[in-house]
Amino acid sequence: MRFRIFLQVNESQAERKVIPINYQYYMSAAIYKILNEGNPEFSAWLHSQGYADGAKQFKLFTFSKLSIPQRRIDIDSIKILSREVSFDISFFPHPAIDGFITGIFKRQELSIGNRDRNVSFVVKSIEKLPTPLFDEKNVYRTLTPVVASLKKEGSRTATYLNPQDAEFKDIFIRNLIEKLKAWNHNSMQSTTPLKDISTEFRCISEIKRKGEVIKQGSAEESKIIGYLFDFVLTAPVEFHEIGYAAGFGEKNSMGFGLVEKIG
Repeated sequence: MRFRIFLQVNESQAERKVIPINYQYYMSAAIYKILNEGNPEFSAWLHSQGYADGAKQFKLFTFSKLSIPQRRIDIDSIKILSREVSFDISFFPHPAIDGFITGIFKRQELSIGNRDRNVSFVVKSIEKLPTPLFDEKNVYRTLTPVVASLKKEGSRTATYLNPQDAEFKDIFIRNLIEKLKAWNHNSMQSTTPLKDISTEFRCISEIKRKGEVIKQGSAEESKIIGYLFDFVLTAPVEFHEIGYAAGFGEKNSMGFGLVEKIG
C-alpha cells in the first residue's frame, strides 16, 4: 500500500527553508510522530515491537527521499526553493493502516530537520498509488539505497555489503523470508533452508554506493551504506509483494529499500 504525500512549506518559513543534507533520520522521526498522533496504540506497538520473528523485528514500511523540484545543495544542507515538495510512503497492508492512513496524514504538519536546520510543512494532499501485479520474475529499480549487512566474528560493527559481494544474495533473500515469517508465523517455518527456495537475484545496471549519516554532529552519529541499482528477482510472489510494499533489505523504516517495478 503506497501513498504520495504532497507537502507545502509553512508560510511562516517563507525565507528559512534549509534542511540537513542527511535528513532521512529526521523524516523517519516526523513520520512516527504523525502515526502516534493518528493512532497512539498502533504507533507505540510499531515503535517498540513491530512485526516480530524471534529476535528479529520489522516495521514493514519505508519511504522515499523528498522530491524537491527546485533546490540548492550546499556542503551539508539543502535549500528548498520550491513552494511544494512530495514523498512516497509504503506500508505492507495491515488492518489498522488501511482505515486510517489517509486520515492521519491529512492536514497534518510535520517538521523535518534538526535544531539548527529544519523546515515545517503542511500536508496539502494525499494520493493512493496503484499496486503493480507481480509474477515470480520481476525487474526493479531502487529509489532509495538497499542495505545488507554482515557482522563478522570479532567485529563490533557491521560490514555493509555491495550487491556483487558473495554473501549479498543470501542475506537479501533471508531478509525477505524473515519479514514474511514476522508477518505470518505460519507462512514459512524458520527451519526452511535457503537452498529449498527457488530464487535468483541479479543486478542489471551500474551499482552506485550511497551513504547516509544518521544523527550527524551528535554523540550518536553513525553512517549507513547502501547501494542503488536495477535488479531482477525470481522468487515466490509473496517475496515480491512484501519487498515492494515494506522495502527490500534492511533499515526500511529509516527510508531504505524503496523500489519501483520496471518490468
